[in-house]
Amino acid sequence: MLYLPSTLAIAIAGLFAVRCLAAPPSAAWAQSYHQHGHEEQQIVDAFEVAPRTNVYIPEAHLEKRQTVSDDNSTDPPRPYYRWLSPEYKYVFSRPLPIPPVLAPLTSYTNATTGEIFDFYQITINPLQQQIYPGLQKASFIGYNGVVPGPHIKAQVGRRSVVRFINNATQPASIHLHGSPTRPPYDGWAEDITMPGEYKDYVYPNENARSLWFHDHSLGHTAMNVYKGQVGLYWILNPVLEARFNLPQGKYDIPLALTDRRYFQSGRLWDHIGEETTQDDPDHIDVGEEEEFDDEVHVKTEEGEAHSFYGDIIHVNGMPWPYMKVEARKYRFRFLGASISRSYKLSFEDQHGAKIPFHVIGTDSGFMEAPVPTSNLVLAISERYEVVIDFSKYVNQTVHLKNARGFSKNEDFAMTHFVMQFVVGQVEKFRDVADGTGGFGKLPTSLVTIDYPVKPGVIDRELSFDFINRTWRIEGIMFKDVEHRVLQKPKLGSVEVWKLVNTAGTLSKYSSGAHPVHIHLVDFKVINRTGGAERGVEPYENGYKDIVYLEPFEIVTVIARFLPWPGQYMNSEMMAVFDVNDSLSNQTKNGDAFSNPMDPRYRAKPYVGPTDLAQIRDVLLPSISAMDVYPKKVVEEASRFLGGGVTNFEAVRLAENDAKHLEEERKSGDGGGALETVSEVVEGIAMLIRRLVRR
Repeated sequence: MLYLPSTLAIAIAGLFAVRCLAAPPSAAWAQSYHQHGHEEQQIVDAFEVAPRTNVYIPEAHLEKRQTVSDDNSTDPPRPYYRWLSPEYKYVFSRPLPIPPVLAPLTSYTNATTGEIFDFYQITINPLQQQIYPGLQKASFIGYNGVVPGPHIKAQVGRRSVVRFINNATQPASIHLHGSPTRPPYDGWAEDITMPGEYKDYVYPNENARSLWFHDHSLGHTAMNVYKGQVGLYWILNPVLEARFNLPQGKYDIPLALTDRRYFQSGRLWDHIGEETTQDDPDHIDVGEEEEFDDEVHVKTEEGEAHSFYGDIIHVNGMPWPYMKVEARKYRFRFLGASISRSYKLSFEDQHGAKIPFHVIGTDSGFMEAPVPTSNLVLAISERYEVVIDFSKYVNQTVHLKNARGFSKNEDFAMTHFVMQFVVGQVEKFRDVADGTGGFGKLPTSLVTIDYPVKPGVIDRELSFDFINRTWRIEGIMFKDVEHRVLQKPKLGSVEVWKLVNTAGTLSKYSSGAHPVHIHLVDFKVINRTGGAERGVEPYENGYKDIVYLEPFEIVTVIARFLPWPGQYMNSEMMAVFDVNDSLSNQTKNGDAFSNPMDPRYRAKPYVGPTDLAQIRDVLLPSISAMDVYPKKVVEEASRFLGGGVTNFEAVRLAENDAKHLEEERKSGDGGGALETVSEVVEGIAMLIRRLVRR
């Protein structure tokens, strides 16, 4: 392999991205993306691999332990913190699973608008996984039979149609978390897909960002997510990736964190919202002197319990995995997929010293510039993209740790560990298609974001409290249909909301901490006061769609309410906001997509198998004709959304360059791909000129 200077390598990577963006309207773009050095890590059935036996945990990472046996005993001392599940003896012994990438099954291009629609299909299925070697398998319910589910890598500017088929036993409603989706496709809690039904969700893919999809059905969300209904959905912009010189492909890794608990038999503990009793065959007798708060859960009026903390930390579905990495930069995309636990993460070397890293993206896409830090708070549903350099740790181990005593989380024996990285040697040849992102410097700036400004004004103040074992906003629950619409912001308006967590009293049913997720919009955190007075973290200074509130904390956020009118949910199904007051007059204030329960878009009985010819020739053209996401509206709105103003401009830039290169090719020797040195150099020069202008 030829080693190229950084600038030239970046340009070639960008040129490959241009060719990719100009690919025909099919799955070819994804295939092209993989062919040019962006191949995903090979999927191994990590649960079937024999655990490695030479696990090394440096002394600096071992906690002080209390001895529970006589001094003369040969039994090892027991960790100070307890286990609820069977003790897990395979920490850092099994490899990190990488969720499989889901390719579109077919695509359609609107000849008039040029819009491309990619069709995906996902089933909701029961499955079993061997979490504890030698014990019973644990039962989960996942997407396409894997936990976490398949990974969709959509392309900015293209539309996605994702068919979800419910083969499980509980109703489902799918929320693509962080997407400005139309109300009928946003996962309204009452818009359910029953077992034996399917629903087609349509997504805009307007800005590069890391999203996730999960169940959002009323009364079942927490249990369904806990049991595995979690999937990754990234919107990629190859032109920006090449421009920013970031790690890509097999060096761009998802890390979905969650915590669970297991019976002594190895089965998944699934009594959330129920009481466990001595009659339960898998009941764990903890003794009279140890009463665990989560040993008894009482169902709330919404059908679910709160504040569940498991003692087994999973990453991509595997308890405490390890990952072999090269001595170079990696990009990790974190997802907080727990249903109660928040994390305070740090990378630590074998001496226990924290390793600095950079945050480059938040929930809503790229930040304006990389932010250095040595800690990262990751709450429920939050996403952060970070870049860390392993080049100084050749032949060493690096551990991803979780701080003890953070927030109101309950600690157990090994919840201070997350995973281990085993650092190898520097690769002899650098991957040109990786854009040298593993070796070059990070850019000093990424995107320009047009944040809204509205000084000295508070438009809404919302109190979040835990009343009668149920979280509420202003005392309102989602089931209170007559009163649940609390805000009616005008379409396109800028509003400042003050979010107040008044649930400061701890109970066995709630920790008092709560994440607040506002659907549709990206918001900027202005300030955080009260509580422990921790303020706004520097890496929170990007657009977000969720913010973490500790007890008695007050967080002020600002957002533009666009681009769509209609009803949206506000934080854990507690209340609703109606953009443009669409309920009062849908014809005047809303449109054909402002009602989340419109029967035209509801689930239908599934009679398989899916006919892909019908999808390509009938369904996708009909969805295109509906103009769910008008191209002009989406592009204009994207200038204000997280990820910066460059997203669509970059796509147009790539399309124009590809068109120009194709015209030059046709006027030349009539060959296929860029073949001569002069063509390559001209293409690179053109791309560099365009990027410099930006």
